[in-house]
Amino acid sequence: MKEKGNSLFKSRQIDNALEMYGYAEAVLAQYEFEEEEDIAEFCDLALCILLNSTACLSKQKEYVQVGQLCSIILEFQPNNVKVMYRRAMATIELEKHGWAYWDLYLAAESIQNIKKLPRNWRKLQTLSK
Repeated sequence: MKEKGNSLFKSRQIDNALEMYGYAEAVLAQYEFEEEEDIAEFCDLALCILLNSTACLSKQKEYVQVGQLCSIILEFQPNNVKVMYRRAMATIELEKHGWAYWDLYLAAESIQNIKKLPRNWRKLQTLSK
């Protein structure tokens, strides 16, 4: 289901991809895992599906939902630079520049290379002050 969602996303069928990710989340929620290894794999898959959902929601300009899902993911993966960046881009769209600044700052701290951050980093620094 995740791969099907990815394929739909790549072919720009965003609504269908989001529906497929939602279906995958619903199916995963039905399983009970007992083995530690299974639980770890489940968590990784569930977080990946949530992250893919945020990509769809970004395309749909549902920035509040993007921020909420990214916050959930960061609870489990606090150093996930991709999630920090995606949440920052959503908060920029919501004109919450201070929040975006901190996500980008933390992302830069994590990757130790500010050049990998968006070109509008300097503009954002100015807006958030």
